[in-house]
Amino acid sequence: ADNYWHLGGFCFGHDKDDRVVGRLEGILEWEGGVPLQKASVYLAGFDGREDRWGQAARTWNSSSCEEKLQEASAYIQLRS
Repeated sequence: ADNYWHLGGFCFGHDKDDRVVGRLEGILEWEGGVPLQKASVYLAGFDGREDRWGQAARTWNSSSCEEKLQEASAYIQLRS
């Protein structure tokens, strides 16, 4: 099934000297009805540019998981 959650936006980048100014770290605990190794669960990140997040945002409620991942700047499949 195409179930998804939009967890909000964060703005990270570089300063004028091209130093990283932020980093996002997290811990995910899986409590799904299907074991994680049998599920298709992805963590995706979207660049704020119009051709990435802008496109994804316009079709978020009607696009498939695969279409969302195509618009993502980066994604990983979560595994146990």
